Amino acid sequence: MKNYLIIGIGIYLLFKIFTMFFGSEPGRFDPVRALKSIGFESDGFDPVTEFKSELCNSSMQKVDSSKLKGKTTLLYFSAKWCPPCQQFTPILVKFQRKHRDKVEVVFISSDKSKSEMSAYIKSKRMNAFYCVDFNSPLKGALGKQFKVRGIPSVVVISPSGKVASMNGRDHIYRSQQLPDEWTQ
Repeated sequence: MKNYLIIGIGIYLLFKIFTMFFGSEPGRFDPVRALKSIGFESDGFDPVTEFKSELCNSSMQKVDSSKLKGKTTLLYFSAKWCPPCQQFTPILVKFQRKHRDKVEVVFISSDKSKSEMSAYIKSKRMNAFYCVDFNSPLKGALGKQFKVRGIPSVVVISPSGKVASMNGRDHIYRSQQLPDEWTQ
């Protein structure tokens, strides 16, 4: 009887830990939510400072990063050669157009050349997106900083500089609504 009690408590604790990290929906892991649940707060990420000399428009011309100030910034890691990216990009374009007064997208390319990156931007009509200069070392640094393991990936930075979600892609796939926690 004692062994069953120990096993039962163990299963209960595993369930509690699982739901703390993954939520009540299996497959919906959000590391930011998990870290916040144990009291960790992000130091913040200021897109205006981080992209000071690295931000370009869709025509690859340098632009002032202050255009990101006060807006929710979506860091979009993607590439032309990636089939899931090809499928997700039009959904993200639609989302950005719907919320253009509150949301900016910064495209961080994993393409093999600047011409592939440019062709992808044109073919998927990402002309309202900003992008990190193709030759910038910031591309790799951002991937490491946000622990991007695969593409497409969307990291959401709130206007206050907090990482609002490390898994913005799943939300955007499910809904075209802008969550309140992304705008605070």
